Amino acid sequence: MEAKAMTNDELDQDQIIEAAQPADDGQRNRTLGAAMWIGSAVTHATALALMGAIYWTVASQEEIEIPPSYIPVLPEVAKKDPPPKTTPIEVESIVMPEVADEPQVETILDTPPIETVSGDPDSPVMDQPPQERGIEDANSDMAMSLSNAAVFAAIGVGNSAPSKIGGEGAYGIRGRKKKIGAPQFTTKSTGGALRWFKRHQSVDGRWDAVDYWKNCTEDGMKGEPGKDQSGDTDAAMTAYAVLCFLGDGHDGSSPTTYRKVVRSGIDALLAMQKPDGLIGHRNYEHAIATMALAQAYGMSPDPRLREPCQRAVDVILARQNRDPKAADAAYGGLGWDYGGPTDRNDSSVTGWNVMALKAAYVGGLNVGNGLDSSKRWLERHWTASNTNKPWCADVKNIDQYTGISRFAYVWKASNDETQISEWNAAANRPVNVDSHDLAPVGLMCAVFLGHRAGDPMLESLGNYVSKYHLPTAWPMNTYYLYYNTLGMYQLGGERWTNWAGKVLPMLSEAQRMDEGCMNGSWDWEGTKFHGNETGRVLSTAYACLSMQVYWYYAKLNEKPKR
Repeated sequence: MEAKAMTNDELDQDQIIEAAQPADDGQRNRTLGAAMWIGSAVTHATALALMGAIYWTVASQEEIEIPPSYIPVLPEVAKKDPPPKTTPIEVESIVMPEVADEPQVETILDTPPIETVSGDPDSPVMDQPPQERGIEDANSDMAMSLSNAAVFAAIGVGNSAPSKIGGEGAYGIRGRKKKIGAPQFTTKSTGGALRWFKRHQSVDGRWDAVDYWKNCTEDGMKGEPGKDQSGDTDAAMTAYAVLCFLGDGHDGSSPTTYRKVVRSGIDALLAMQKPDGLIGHRNYEHAIATMALAQAYGMSPDPRLREPCQRAVDVILARQNRDPKAADAAYGGLGWDYGGPTDRNDSSVTGWNVMALKAAYVGGLNVGNGLDSSKRWLERHWTASNTNKPWCADVKNIDQYTGISRFAYVWKASNDETQISEWNAAANRPVNVDSHDLAPVGLMCAVFLGHRAGDPMLESLGNYVSKYHLPTAWPMNTYYLYYNTLGMYQLGGERWTNWAGKVLPMLSEAQRMDEGCMNGSWDWEGTKFHGNETGRVLSTAYACLSMQVYWYYAKLNEKPKR
């Protein structure tokens, strides 16, 4: 508590000396002497009080450390009811200055032998703990929490304990006080990628897959034109780029380095939305755009996003495939195809729709039975992919430590027919893992839909990815890279250590570091997946999102060692 100096008005009346009546000289001298002593004492006491006030004010300011603010855990949302929205805990207001829309210097912690980072590489203003917004989960299989300083999620992996948002491992890189275990080069790489995206954004806020290179005004070599794919390619590219910025905590509302860039990208997505809520033409780009908008809404209190986000979610729910064998059609949802509901459940399309619904759920939007239905799709799709197969005879008898399972590209609910890459029985391995081998999507969906460490599906898919999907050189399949890196990070342990130690340095070394417009991007040639010729915007987005894995989603519990 600060000391307070007393004024003359606050002094006791018996300390004020008045000459009320005449007195003899001796008496007057004694009176004057006493007055002088009393005045001196009052002056010194006042000075000491002021010095004490200054000391304790400064000392208390030096010792204050703003603690992280947490959101209380909410009970699980009842089926069919819209999930409740949380009210952020109010903390002392901190006024942050406006930041120029220019890249900042990366801040790195040099901690041998593995260099790790804490803090934000691109924005010095975000130095307070993040405040979360959206739905946390007491049960963890539906949990994903977004923050206005970073996007991170507790998305379903754990041991017996439910995941808690706001506790250990729940900070993103922005504002984080402790180490997050990320190699030093990850923040440099993502910082370079964000600068590249900024230089190549169109005036209307979108990222143009074909003509992005025309937006860079720097000298030197320009990028090569990309290629449009089926559907609305620019909607997908814009959403990918926005997701990369969200991954580093730039939400379009908070005063961060790239606020204007992100807000312009969000506005572009909103401008692309049709009256019925559809963004683009297919369930593919629509889901990616919905995921970006829902995450932005979950991170920032921007009320203008709620209604467009909900309309986009409603499109996803309306286009979800139905189970022809379900007794109750309302609870008979499965996966998704490129268009309206069909018998064809496409893993690639479904993966993005699951992530979009997850982000929407966290933002407090109504996702109906969409996620519960997705769980049914995941279980049946995985079972059909691994029943009486050369690699797996029975999903009920998989050894979680050594067994493998796969995930088909397409599964038809009416007859359990699957489309998956061939298996070489003699070599005991898949013929081509880069085509119709969607274990990466199955792994990610298992994580997002609540499969915990020790679960046969999660563990066997992780074993398969570790054994057959580990890249050995650049260029690599960057589409699989994104899904696999998310899933392997959540699995943790030796599988993640091996994956991160080999893949991420390889990815960092492949990033373009030459001067000019190419700096910060990744070449797309040879990236080995259908649609890779979309070009540099897509390859850079997948690489950046993979690098952000350490802080994009909260790390949950790993499987105990044998």
